[in-house]
Amino acid sequence: PLVPLLTRGEALPPRTLHFALFNNLALIHEGWKIVTAYDQPWQLYDLKNDRTETRDLAATQPNKLAELAAL
Repeated sequence: PLVPLLTRGEALPPRTLHFALFNNLALIHEGWKIVTAYDQPWQLYDLKNDRTETRDLAATQPNKLAELAAL
């Protein structure tokens, strides 16, 4: 499955990524990311418009946060 990617420059299909390390959790889905560490509240980032994750949108985008947390 990597041959087309390497030889013709085709992109891999989008997918949801889950991360867990000890009590640190993260999920990336369709350009959005949620993260939490050691039972802290979830943080929400719009990776398309904030690649460096400087603006936590959890308070202003509660529906998006709930959608990702449900995944």
